[in-house]
Amino acid sequence: MPKHIINLTNLKGDYYSRYRDFFNKFSRFCSIEEIDEFQKQLNDEESNQLFKASKELEAKIIKISELIENKLNISPKNIEVILLKGCGKTDAFALSGEMNYVFFDLNTLLKQGRLNSIPDSFVAHELIHGYHLMFSSEFDPVKYKSKEDKLLKYMLTEGFATFASQFITGESKALVFWGDILSQDEYKSWVLFSKENKKGFSKRINDYLFQDKSDKKLIQDLFYVFEMKDLSKKRSGYFYGYEIVKEFFKENKLSFNFTYSELRGHALSYFGLKDLKK
Repeated sequence: MPKHIINLTNLKGDYYSRYRDFFNKFSRFCSIEEIDEFQKQLNDEESNQLFKASKELEAKIIKISELIENKLNISPKNIEVILLKGCGKTDAFALSGEMNYVFFDLNTLLKQGRLNSIPDSFVAHELIHGYHLMFSSEFDPVKYKSKEDKLLKYMLTEGFATFASQFITGESKALVFWGDILSQDEYKSWVLFSKENKKGFSKRINDYLFQDKSDKKLIQDLFYVFEMKDLSKKRSGYFYGYEIVKEFFKENKLSFNFTYSELRGHALSYFGLKDLKK
């Protein structure tokens, strides 16, 4: 299991200096001032609810970590899992620093109404990101520099975490892609939208990568959710990344030992693209 699970959801006082490296990295999501402000907004009932949920999440993290290690035959080092009450912007993420960190923001999960129904695949997805950083720093988002990195590397990173989390947990695709946020009918609409719009996204990706055309909304349209409406038209990049990785692992044993160069051609082929920069 991870070297440490650090539960900060019920601590008082200044623990920022004790975990300075983590909070320096976490500042890209939430400043200490924002965290403190959100803490003040919680009533006693909500605080107790968060702490209870965090203890249940701890047990789930231990269980899922053991599954990942056994099924993928790995022995993780230098990973800390942080459970905290953040500022409600991001539910979970993996970060690199003095250690590799995976955090879960219980405040965000509370806002999303998901504290009592966190799927195993959601936990597995985030842990897999953390483990992946151990094996391959080239997939670390903070090291993305080119437009191709920010689009294709990110798509493949998320596709791998999604595909591997389904392999680890055996949960349905609807849960693996969206947790319990979409109904089954909404999930089917999302899959249909992603398939029907693949050609359009392929054209936008080609222009963005190889024609040097500006498309400020492309990455947003493929990956992000800024407001909880029209969800069936968002995050298609996860679907595409999953499909690319799934095809790659038909011929390769599932593991963390793959490189971007091995997957890059599969990604371009999936979108029907020719690398015009070669």
